[in-house]
Amino acid sequence: MSSTGVEIQPASSFDEQDQLLIRRIRQQSQLSPDSSLEERILEKFDHFLAKLESRIETFETYFTQQTGKSSHYHYHFYETLESMKTAFIQNKQRSLSSLGQILDRYYGSLLNDIRETDSGDLHQRIFTGLQFLDEKIDQVEKTFSIPLSPNEHLTGLKGKLYNYEKAVAAGSKRLLHFYELPFQWRENKYIVFGYRFNPSHTSALKSVVQCHNETANIWTHILGSALIAYLMFYHYPSTDVYQHSSFGDKLVTNFFFVASIKCLLSSVVWHTYDCIAKLYLRQRFACIDYTGITVLITASIITTEHIALKEYPATELGFIAFSSIAGVVGVFFTWSEFFDKPESRPVRILFFMSLSALGVAAFCSSIFLRGLTYSLHLYVPLLRSFVWYLTGVQFYGTLVPERWRNDVHVDEHDLCDETILELENSGKLQEYLDKQPAVTAQRKSWLSMWWVDYIFSSHHIWHIFVLLGILGHYSALLEMFSIVN
Repeated sequence: MSSTGVEIQPASSFDEQDQLLIRRIRQQSQLSPDSSLEERILEKFDHFLAKLESRIETFETYFTQQTGKSSHYHYHFYETLESMKTAFIQNKQRSLSSLGQILDRYYGSLLNDIRETDSGDLHQRIFTGLQFLDEKIDQVEKTFSIPLSPNEHLTGLKGKLYNYEKAVAAGSKRLLHFYELPFQWRENKYIVFGYRFNPSHTSALKSVVQCHNETANIWTHILGSALIAYLMFYHYPSTDVYQHSSFGDKLVTNFFFVASIKCLLSSVVWHTYDCIAKLYLRQRFACIDYTGITVLITASIITTEHIALKEYPATELGFIAFSSIAGVVGVFFTWSEFFDKPESRPVRILFFMSLSALGVAAFCSSIFLRGLTYSLHLYVPLLRSFVWYLTGVQFYGTLVPERWRNDVHVDEHDLCDETILELENSGKLQEYLDKQPAVTAQRKSWLSMWWVDYIFSSHHIWHIFVLLGILGHYSALLEMFSIVN
């Protein structure tokens, strides 16, 4: 039904632009059949339906303001979308066959015009139809004399998974390069080769024992967590410090061990599944990693607060309670969509460093209660841990050494939503999506740093320093307990 209550009839013919558009989509969107194909198509449908809701409102406003001036073709397209939206919402089954019937009702003849030997495949027809409508909506928007605001335009662009199906098809057979990834999966433009793009949990899990640009990150922390478990269950119980420790001493120390293992294993989970070809899952796995870091920082602070203030139980309890609350609030913050954006890297660094700074308050209280000399003597062992962590953060934040590689010409664009808008407005988006890495003459030289794709990238080095920081903190705890016990 249209807004006037009249049911919109399917279009019987389509112009040349429609034919060209759907042929291009058909050529570039060959689906990779696997167990997750139906789920991927339903996920694409959900993205499309969300976009359809906002665009219909925009179209309605436009046609209301432009009465008598608008194209009959564009108005008919708007009414068709409105009728299809009603049909989609009323469709309670939410099955591929029912979605296919709705698409065939309005655009079946267009899909039939480009039918090839295998085009009767239901999955391909639904995906092609949804992609056609998605891009057709964008084309109609560009004809409006009242342009959308930049924020509205960005909202639409962010909802698109450019290169998605091509990445799934290629990722099932080989590793990808940076420009083959959909924008939402791009993190570090200086890491160019060796990307996975796995449609299922099983294929992502299998990649743990395969060679790619996350292998070093995964195994650094798998081995690191095993080392921390050894310290927790074997080394720590055998120390003199353990023998003279109270129940509270052992509790906070083992909490630190558990938090350390959780942090390292959370990182393993993230680097194993950052290739998962489901965006909402990828974002959740990233948040698991951030949560692990937050818990480790909180546990580290609590251990030092306990040692420094254990002779003042009320003060100690107040500090530990405040740090625990800050940690819980931090966990919620790290699960926000904004926190995971590539351009939010400085925010992540600032947040984790600010959380770490809570330990300074306990140090200041120790100075007030026990004096400067005693407090400095107590806290000096922690300097080793601070040096390791801060050095690692420098690598993480500056993307050194991969930013110095010269085996390929690195992309000049920044990873942000505005980049998509800029490329789209300049008409260079498709060219950028088809881009290939430009290899230089230095590619074969070790000094060109081609190896940063696989080993000793900034993130890999950061992992090493995080492990050193944990070991440094454990060593400091033993020395601090020796002083106070």
